[in-house]
Amino acid sequence: MLPALVVVLHVLSVFALVTGLVGRGICHARARRAEDLATVRVAMGLSNVFDFTLVRPVSLFVLLTGLAAAWARGWPILGILQRAPINWVLAALLIYLTIIPLIVFVFLPRARVFERGLAEASAQGAVTPALRAALDDPAVRASRVYEMVMIAVLTWLMVAKPF
Repeated sequence: MLPALVVVLHVLSVFALVTGLVGRGICHARARRAEDLATVRVAMGLSNVFDFTLVRPVSLFVLLTGLAAAWARGWPILGILQRAPINWVLAALLIYLTIIPLIVFVFLPRARVFERGLAEASAQGAVTPALRAALDDPAVRASRVYEMVMIAVLTWLMVAKPF
């Protein structure tokens, strides 16, 4: 019963994470299309709600419940490193951890750039070129696409258990 409960917690936490990612993405897209500063503020404020209440805290919970679910089901977490025939858990773990460099080198620094652009726009009372550039940042956009592709690949690994 405990292994099933851990798996259910993991699946529910993944649902929460995906909700946060999609919600944040929709809000960010709305902010990118906005012509006025008030709409940008509201959309990015709501985006931050998704980010700070779902994406950030639930990301760690997904990792922990995923590891707990693998352990509870008897799946070798380190796969080939444990001389085990099951390697999809190790692959999933490594893929999941690839988000860390994006957080460190893209999301956090670009958030500071956005905050500076928003402060400048607030001082001028209008959407500025700096704010527009921060909202349209191709590195952030590519990283967010990567997040969604990563979630799709991880879902496939957990459902198909291909190796």
